[in-house]
Amino acid sequence: MVEFITVNGAQLAYELSGPKDAPLMITLHGGRGMGDHRSDYKVYGRLNDMIRVLSFDFRGHGQSSRTKPYTFKQIVDDIEGVRQHFSGPDEKVIICGGSFGGFLAQEYAIIYPLKVSHLILRGTAASHHRRSHDCLVRTLILTPTLDEAGAIKTLEARISKVPSFSKDMLRDKVFGAYDDDEDFRLVHFAMMPLYREDYDANTGLRSCRDTVYVAESHSKSYAPTYAIV
Repeated sequence: MVEFITVNGAQLAYELSGPKDAPLMITLHGGRGMGDHRSDYKVYGRLNDMIRVLSFDFRGHGQSSRTKPYTFKQIVDDIEGVRQHFSGPDEKVIICGGSFGGFLAQEYAIIYPLKVSHLILRGTAASHHRRSHDCLVRTLILTPTLDEAGAIKTLEARISKVPSFSKDMLRDKVFGAYDDDEDFRLVHFAMMPLYREDYDANTGLRSCRDTVYVAESHSKSYAPTYAIV
């Protein structure tokens, strides 16, 4: 069941299960400006017989409030606030992040190294400039791309799969900034056939309608010079 906690002035939606005396794992979802905790919790929540599993929506994502700022630092500080609330001031936790959540997990481990017992990363990198946008890491990757130029080149080879998508959208919207939430939704729907070879348009439409898109959160979640290495 989804519950809410106030952290640093924002209402954050979360789900939590597992023994109270077990180690706590905080999962960090992907999807900058469009992701939420649900898929992470569906998968990792199955471990709740061994550990406590907590998955939450970042501010400006999913069911959490659209409380600004949407900066990288603020989201990392929110993770620390969540940890303190559920584990106390000094207890270490397991941090598990994928894609965009993996960027946050690494930043959290750098800023709060004494609060991390284990760091689990999947489908991520040490800088958003070294891999394509977290959606594109999954969608344009029949062969991996290492940068934005590589993602555009890969798109050129697969452009026939997405007649309503374009290189300009990839460069200016996905790697840049969306005009508004509806612009974000439409561009994402146009590129969805790249997600899988057996893409089903009806399923894609339902997924798109069910997703909360926050253009401003997408555009402001990266610091201009962000890079761990």
